[in-house]
Amino acid sequence: MLLCRVIRDECANKTVHEDDASARNKPICDEALKRFRGEVEPALDRLVQLLPPDHDLIRQSREEAARCLNSIAAQFTWADDFVGSEKLHEDAVKLAGNTATAIEIQGGLAKIRKMARHQRVLGALKPISSAPSLYTINGFGFTVYGNSDYDEETRSYVTTHYFVALFIPIFPIARYRVIHQPGGKYSFLGKLPLRAVDRWHLWIAIIAIAAVIIGSAINSDKPLNSSPARFGNNSPTSFPTTSSPSYTPGSAPSSRNSQLTSLKAQIDSGRSRHAVLEKQLQPVVDELATLSAQMKSLRSELEALDESQRRGESMDIENYNSEVETHNDLLARYRALFSANRADLETLDNLEKQDSALVNQYNALLKR
Repeated sequence: MLLCRVIRDECANKTVHEDDASARNKPICDEALKRFRGEVEPALDRLVQLLPPDHDLIRQSREEAARCLNSIAAQFTWADDFVGSEKLHEDAVKLAGNTATAIEIQGGLAKIRKMARHQRVLGALKPISSAPSLYTINGFGFTVYGNSDYDEETRSYVTTHYFVALFIPIFPIARYRVIHQPGGKYSFLGKLPLRAVDRWHLWIAIIAIAAVIIGSAINSDKPLNSSPARFGNNSPTSFPTTSSPSYTPGSAPSSRNSQLTSLKAQIDSGRSRHAVLEKQLQPVVDELATLSAQMKSLRSELEALDESQRRGESMDIENYNSEVETHNDLLARYRALFSANRADLETLDNLEKQDSALVNQYNALLKR
C-alpha cells in the first residue's frame, strides 16, 4: 500500500535522531500514528470486507501495514516513549499474523520490552533529595513495611513508609522504590503516590486520632462511664455504653478510661482498614484458591500415574508430560499472582494480628 510507505517515510524523515530531541519527536510520532489509525486501518478494513480472508492481496496489505506500524513504533523510541513503542510493536505483530514479517518484528520487540520495563519501573518515580527517616524509639517513629512489584533487573521493590506506634503502622506517609542493602539498610530510588487503600488507611487513622482526642477531652470533664462488657471469643464486635454515667467505688480512673477509648479507636480503625483491604483482595484470594485446588487435583492425578508406572502398568507419556506442564504453568501463575500482591496480603495478615493484640490489651485493661 502506497499510503503506508508515505506515512512511514514521512515519520522517519521528520524524526530527529538525537538523544535530546524527544520533545520535538513526540508530536511527529503522534501525528504519524494518528494518520495510521485514521487512514491505513480503515482502508485495510474495507479491503477485508471485499476479499476472502485468505486472499494474497489481503496478506500483502496486512504485512505492509504491519511494517508501517513497526516503523512508527521504532520512531517512538526517539521520543523516549518505550512503553508506547512496545505496545505498537505488539500491535504490529498481531497485524502481521503468521508471516515472516511477524518474526522480524518480534526480534525488535524483544529489545524494546527490556527498555519499556525499565521505563515502567523507574519512569513513574519522583526524585527525592534525601532518604526519609527510618528512626524509631521504644516502638514509636518511622519505618517501612511491605514488598511489592519486584524488579529483577534493578533488584528493587516498592515499600510503604509508615509512622508507627509500638511498631504498629498507624498511618502511611509515602511509597518508595527501594533496594534492600546488607545490614538492614535501603537505597531509595524514588517516590511513588499512595494507593487507594493507603489513602483510606490515612483518613481512617486521622479520624481515629481525632476521636481519641475528643473522647479524652469529654471524659476529663464528666463522671466515668461504666466499663464496657468483656468481649466474647477475643473479638470486640461492639462497645456498649450507658445512657446515665455514674461513678462507683473502685472504678477505673480517667487515664484508664482514656486508654480504653484509645484502644477502641485503634481497633475500629484497624477493622475499617481490614474491611477495605479484604474487599480489594477478594478476587486475588479467590483466584489463588482456585489455582491451588487445580494444582492439588493435578498432583493427585500425577501421583496416581506414578504409582501405576511403579506397578509396571503402561502409561501415556504424552498425557503425563502434558499434565506436568499444565501443573507448572498453574504454579507459575500462582507464584506471580502471590508475588504481585504479597505486600497487601501481608498487611491483611498483620491487621488481623494487630486486632488480636489490641483486643487482648483491651480485655487485660478491663481486669485492672
